[in-house]
Amino acid sequence: MHAVFAIWTKELKESLREFHVLVLGIGFPLLFYPLLLLGMFQLQSLEAGRLVENPPKVAVEGPIQLQPDLLEAGLELAPIPPSDEIANQMAEEALDLAIVTQTHHPTTEVLILFDGSSSRSNASKEKVLPLLEQIEAEQIAEMERTRDLPAGDLLPFEIIEVNTASEGQKMAMVLSMVIPLFLLMCMVMSGIYPTVELITGERVRNTLETTMCSPAPRWAIVTGKILTVITLMVIAVVANGVSMGLTLLHTIAMMTDSIPSVSLNFLDIVGTLPLFISTLLLAATIFVIAALPCQTIKSSQNAVSMASIILMLPCMIGVVPGLENDVGLACIPFSNTALILRDVLNGQGLSTLAWLGTAINTLLAITGLWLANRITQSEHFLFGPSTGGLQRWRLILIKRNGGTR
Repeated sequence: MHAVFAIWTKELKESLREFHVLVLGIGFPLLFYPLLLLGMFQLQSLEAGRLVENPPKVAVEGPIQLQPDLLEAGLELAPIPPSDEIANQMAEEALDLAIVTQTHHPTTEVLILFDGSSSRSNASKEKVLPLLEQIEAEQIAEMERTRDLPAGDLLPFEIIEVNTASEGQKMAMVLSMVIPLFLLMCMVMSGIYPTVELITGERVRNTLETTMCSPAPRWAIVTGKILTVITLMVIAVVANGVSMGLTLLHTIAMMTDSIPSVSLNFLDIVGTLPLFISTLLLAATIFVIAALPCQTIKSSQNAVSMASIILMLPCMIGVVPGLENDVGLACIPFSNTALILRDVLNGQGLSTLAWLGTAINTLLAITGLWLANRITQSEHFLFGPSTGGLQRWRLILIKRNGGTR
């Protein structure tokens, strides 16, 4: 046991001296979860501000005392449409919520009609429900006081929530939250090991010098490696997407009598391809830049894995409930792809924000390609001694060292 304890002590000390163990195992979690929670709260605050600027439209045919409370809560009153038009107006986003009273003696029902596939409609319902419950409690207390009845004997009205979204719309909402996150996560994860093998693997096998001395210009070499990573990422995304789709269809068929019909616009889906391709190019470029300075497989895996974790954070924005896309979010790489894919799958169509996101991602990818090419032009960076990180990057940016082409 003494030998076991001695080995354990030795290995633990060596591990705790390792920079990557400290950063990935201890330092990163200490920063990751607080930043994630702060980001979620910030996004929800942003969405709450949008609801103030553009209040949800609520049609009321119910308790008259509810209307002043709705205005005070920041909601906009709208005329009540015919009962057969409520669902259509909600689907067209002309109406966010409807409150209808139905009297069935001796009871009264207050129906809250909402579209479960719309974040604005769900947010409106969450605002209105406490107000109705407060009115109900006040009426119960007043009736019991005037009639001198014990508490709990009266029920002035029953609150019933009615989801006007069809089964297909409900399914589309679920898929719009799951599919973009799955595709982006699969894309990011599938690029780690090909990048390590293509970049650092050549250095470890001592074939990097031969490749760089070939007649092909170095920008062509690094671009070819990036395209190889993109190709492998596409293959992984397609394979996993087909597998996930077949699994989902089989699972839904087992759980329900029939598969809900989801209405998707094929042209809108095709229109997202430039955005997705620009996202692939940006992710592959970031991975290659992270791997180029690494001297060993271990350090390369740590660097590329860290880059992949950072890229996953904006991919999660698409699953934040109630968050709507805008110009600001469309300028954030990866989150723009998640939100635009979510809107298209949810039937909201392809907006001009998709082209803005494509332009931002492409511009950043071109900048990354320039930086990767600059790195490969540096003989000292690729083949020189392992000097300090800042010193090596300074040599890259000012390009003082010779022997480049």
